[in-house]
Amino acid sequence: PPPPATKHPSMTGMPAKNLEVAEKPRAIVFVASEAAPFSKTGGLGDVAGALPRALAARGHRVMVVSPRYQRGEGLDEAIGEANDTGVVANLVLGTSGAHDVRFFH
Repeated sequence: PPPPATKHPSMTGMPAKNLEVAEKPRAIVFVASEAAPFSKTGGLGDVAGALPRALAARGHRVMVVSPRYQRGEGLDEAIGEANDTGVVANLVLGTSGAHDVRFFH
């Protein structure tokens, strides 16, 4: 029989489940147009919000890259904990021209 699953140290305080720690932890970056709970209009937001957490619980180093949409004060409060990294890139975005893009963590 296989050995019992072990818990990754980052899972402290999480519900007890038999989650296996990845044999070879990876660095994974998700790039999505939406990620719950910050922005969500459909299933993509759910997946981009949940799958990275599940992979991190198994020992992978995970990052999610998503636009920081601002649609009013209510949403701004929801993303208010994101810290401005001070990194700014000027990107040409299709036919709309160049835009300054800021990065938050």
